[in-house]
Amino acid sequence: MLQRVFSMQCASSWSARWPIFSELRLSLRTVICVLGLFCAGISQAQTLIMVSIDGFRGDYLDIHQAPNIQAIVDEGVRVKRLQPIYPPNTFPGHLSLITGLPPTEHGIVDNHFCDRQRGDCYHMGNGSKDSSWLKGMPLWNLAEAHGLVAASYFWPESDANWGGKHPTYTMHYAKSAPYAERVAQVLNWLRLPEPVRPSLITLYFSLVDTMGHRFGPLSMETANAIAEVDGHIGTLWQGVKSLGLKDANILLVSDHGMAQIEGQYGIPESAFPEAVGFKRFVTNERVTYYAQSAEADVEGLRAELESYADERWTVYDTVQLQALGDGSIDLLPDLALITRPPAFFNKYGIGPETIEGSHGFPLDVPEMAAFAAAAGTAFKQGLVIEQAHQLDVYPLAARVLGIAPLSELPSDGGALLQALALRSESTVD
Repeated sequence: MLQRVFSMQCASSWSARWPIFSELRLSLRTVICVLGLFCAGISQAQTLIMVSIDGFRGDYLDIHQAPNIQAIVDEGVRVKRLQPIYPPNTFPGHLSLITGLPPTEHGIVDNHFCDRQRGDCYHMGNGSKDSSWLKGMPLWNLAEAHGLVAASYFWPESDANWGGKHPTYTMHYAKSAPYAERVAQVLNWLRLPEPVRPSLITLYFSLVDTMGHRFGPLSMETANAIAEVDGHIGTLWQGVKSLGLKDANILLVSDHGMAQIEGQYGIPESAFPEAVGFKRFVTNERVTYYAQSAEADVEGLRAELESYADERWTVYDTVQLQALGDGSIDLLPDLALITRPPAFFNKYGIGPETIEGSHGFPLDVPEMAAFAAAAGTAFKQGLVIEQAHQLDVYPLAARVLGIAPLSELPSDGGALLQALALRSESTVD
């Protein structure tokens, strides 16, 4: 009751000056800290703004114009090829970035999949309804466990009550939320008094991915989307600098790349047989089959799928998929068809002259590479890292914030550690 009273009174009294408080949930400890009663353990040594540009391919900066992102690279660090997890799709990729865990361990092995133990299937965003799908500790929970304040203006599954918690400041996901308003809100958070100012903020933009899918990675529409997002990133970073904050940092990441697919190479759904007793998911790059009843004949279906393949796809079973790092046995399909660009599974019947884009292909397809760049007081200047891994991002972010993961992770920061300029008290060893 006391926590609720403090939260409501604080939000009410400050809403005129900082309107964002009307949408925020402040912890009792944070409110008391504002009142000056105690502030132990809250540190503003480093501020980190972590921005996801969904679908920003590793080489987009060399193909399309993005002067503001290039300026961040010039004053900081660029990773030319950020190796994604498999499959390189939005939800498994973003959850690996924000937990430091592979899909096997954070539990979201694809945008859509079924779990044999649960007897249920996951679809993008289901964690907001049932957070038991999600495992691991997201970076915002880690920050707040160490006494820092965290905020999120979107991230895949940031609406979820993950581990029974949300970031102190949370905006509920709405794809239509104008990008300018997102940037303005981030800057408003950074104008807050130091005890309640977030040390970690996540921000998410999906436009580049959307246009890459619709028109292909090399299209003018994708170039225009990159230019639009680049403008907002420029506004954000210049706005951060204008606030005069000490030790502010920006970290740009993406979840996957984008490959061109061409209608003339489309594989129609009629090319592969109906499967009695199976649940089937069809995406551009994979067709997955989950046995759902006693009628399901896995070996019979495999033989049939291989006979239909005609070099257009490869059939993988559960064991082979696990070897790709695709997840635990309970979460994997019994069979999967995997193809390679420019071929794709033509679920929506696009015409032979159409060019679009897709991801989720095998990791040896170069266009699947993601992107990362960073600048600020925690990072070196003018450094180019040829390759790092998505699992390196979480431990890097933790070091920038001066905090330590609470459990062992697959990566200690890997190739990204060379990006750090700080080897001082704000770096956790």
